[in-house]
Amino acid sequence: WQKEATGGESSGYLSGSDELDIGSMSLNVLASRIADIREEDVKRARKLASNWLTGECTHRAAASLSLDTILNFRFSENALAVGSASGRTHLFEMESGQHLIEFKAHYDENSRGYTAVTCLDFNGNLISSGSSNGSIAICDIRTKRELRIPEAHTRPISAIAFADEQLIVSASEDGTLLVREASDGKCMLRVDLKCPVLSFVLQGHYIWVGKANGVVSVLKLCDGSQLFEFPAGCDGVTAMALESGRLVTGSEKGKITLWNIEEGGSALRSYSTHQSPVVALQFDDAKLVSASMDGEVHIQKTFSGSRLYRMVGRSRRISSLQFDETRLLCDGTGSLLLEHCFEG
Repeated sequence: WQKEATGGESSGYLSGSDELDIGSMSLNVLASRIADIREEDVKRARKLASNWLTGECTHRAAASLSLDTILNFRFSENALAVGSASGRTHLFEMESGQHLIEFKAHYDENSRGYTAVTCLDFNGNLISSGSSNGSIAICDIRTKRELRIPEAHTRPISAIAFADEQLIVSASEDGTLLVREASDGKCMLRVDLKCPVLSFVLQGHYIWVGKANGVVSVLKLCDGSQLFEFPAGCDGVTAMALESGRLVTGSEKGKITLWNIEEGGSALRSYSTHQSPVVALQFDDAKLVSASMDGEVHIQKTFSGSRLYRMVGRSRRISSLQFDETRLLCDGTGSLLLEHCFEG
């Protein structure tokens, strides 16, 4: 028994050399499979990059409203929040397009005023939105609780964003910037910039503010004090995006400018690509996507500014865009929100 167990002639056990051979074969198969997967990933990445450069994509409706117009949106993973012309906000599942929740938000059936959602942000749990009558709504998708703050601003709200899970920043054409708690809407900070605020973008503990006089001001989030400012053009700064030490601004006259903020705000390149105010911007190292009230979405190379292609046919009510690795969403198509998928 001992001889058989240790690899004798009549042993039913494999010899040590046989075990090593099978192990080597298994490792070779595994290594080959890993190499195949890597090659597939490389091919997929190249195809995806090529599709973004050429505009080859498929299209589908990510959200649809009945008897209402989608004016703005944000998505987080597979959840999509939209704001509408009636003042309501909605939650959709992106993959299926299923409508999950409707919030009244700014809607008031007794109001004679126009209460459209003018801006919106979504952090995966809360939807914050601003309206044309200056009100703010905070809607919790987990509890379905709604908090409305009437007359938060005295004029239409131009931008709103979560600074983190606890704070919401809003800015308005009335020239004020407000920081409030997301949990109860309590105002923690009010900054009077004495000029209509058209856009802003957050970076850590700082707020980059685009104003109607063409100036960008950088404020501390904690107390609203100004660090510095610089002229970004002769007309209003209507859209902004900030990424990896680069700032992109869009203007009322359709001009886009790329700035190197790590070198004191020097302009790297400017180009006039739209015929109307730029309303939304997003970029990465390869591409810059912009939307304008001319109803067009332009995709161009980030650093050279050369246009790759454009998407046309949207209305002047276009106000927002967002992309991730594989998909681009833009509004401005009435009751539908279209998703352009570049994968495949």
